Amino acid sequence: MLNKIGLRWCISIIITLFIMIILSIVSYTTYNYTIHMVQGEISDKIRITKEAQKNSLNMTLNNLKTEVENFTLNDKVKTHAMFFAYTDEENLAEELSSNTAYRVEPVSQELQAHVNASSADYTYITSTWGTVLADSGYVKDKDFDKYIGVKLTEKEYKVATAADVFQYNNNYIQQQAPVYNGRDEIIAYYVMGVDLAYYGKM
Repeated sequence: MLNKIGLRWCISIIITLFIMIILSIVSYTTYNYTIHMVQGEISDKIRITKEAQKNSLNMTLNNLKTEVENFTLNDKVKTHAMFFAYTDEENLAEELSSNTAYRVEPVSQELQAHVNASSADYTYITSTWGTVLADSGYVKDKDFDKYIGVKLTEKEYKVATAADVFQYNNNYIQQQAPVYNGRDEIIAYYVMGVDLAYYGKM
């Protein structure tokens, strides 16, 4: 009788242990599956979010590029660029100074109008060698020496990319496009600066 009771206890303990092992395996498997599934969903959401941000940034940059290219077709911009296109570099500052009221200021006002109507924080036009011919900033404080006739580096008017950040009062990304005459000859460059914070809002 005691042997039978002992055997039953042994069988019960074995069955209980077996059930506990099975439950532990099932719980562990379920836990791992759930963790991997959740991690996969999170990774997918992060990837989708990054892709959306990347696409949004690319779309914004393309839109800004198109905006800049369209503005190079502006009649006042082209006329202004043509007027100074064939002036010798050493005489350009003097020519700009003597034409401030009739040419530089009106075109700078046109550039400021573009700033007001777009996401740009500043715009300017340069000669093919990087001398500023007009600048939206000139409209505000009329500081000729600060804005007009300034010689820029190629990076500041010709070869900037979206990876280049320009530090003035804030951090800016610039878009630029060449201004052409009627014979597909580059006569100037049009540059638009957008605050880096603008991209962070996307």
